[in-house]
Amino acid sequence: MRVNFAPIILDNGLKNGGVGIFEDITERKQIEKIFFHDIMNTAGSLLNYTELLEDEDMNIEEKKELIQVFGSLAKRIINEINTHRHLLTSGKNKIKLNIKKIRSGSFLEGMLDFYYHTDIMENKRIIIGADSMDAEFETDETILSRILGNMIKNSIEASSLNEENNSEMFTKK
Repeated sequence: MRVNFAPIILDNGLKNGGVGIFEDITERKQIEKIFFHDIMNTAGSLLNYTELLEDEDMNIEEKKELIQVFGSLAKRIINEINTHRHLLTSGKNKIKLNIKKIRSGSFLEGMLDFYYHTDIMENKRIIIGADSMDAEFETDETILSRILGNMIKNSIEASSLNEENNSEMFTKK
């Protein structure tokens, strides 16, 4: 609960009471908790990658790949911040979506690539089925990333070491 009070000041400058506003901020706190959790995970991955820059044996191609990962992680952080800002400023049932066309194959590869570079993977693997169809579709990429990201993370956490997660949702029927 958040409470704000303000005095009522008359034209002659005298205070004549006050007004208080009580606001239930439960939903806002839940959104903040999710936001900070997601931002910390992404920033932690970014920090882990910066440590790789110290590797003197890294060749040019590996450095180029690392730069792409940095860009991807930075984009993810920016998207998370923008989504959080949007959720806080939107009223209930008034969330404006940023719909655009994306390719399922590159989207899923990006999602899996992100998780392969996190500490939670350990020796676990997730694969996209070889018969998966690369389809173009329209979606809000940030929200879809959030939903699938949580599903992937839950799958990783629920799997035993060296177990492959070959989800049927990634394969063509």
